[in-house]
Amino acid sequence: MEAALLSEYTLTDLSTWIKSPDSVKSGLVIFKRGEDDDPNDPLLNAAHASFGARASREHAHIGEAFMDWLASVEGGQAVIRTFTIKGQVVVTEAPR
Repeated sequence: MEAALLSEYTLTDLSTWIKSPDSVKSGLVIFKRGEDDDPNDPLLNAAHASFGARASREHAHIGEAFMDWLASVEGGQAVIRTFTIKGQVVVTEAPR
């Protein structure tokens, strides 16, 4: 991150921060970190999935099955819940 070299501000996501070398992070300070406890937090990076209107009707069942899996507690949400980078949880599952 050039911001560390130039003594400037930067915005970054948690994944990038975790993967950055300590030599870069040592020159930066986290001022504000988004949290999941406030749905109005401007730094909350909520992810969304959508099924395109132009998707093939012939294969719509595949997209619908994927969306169901993605939202399921034991499917996609389990993958999200257990995903880490360098041992740190990067994202959290969808609120219920």
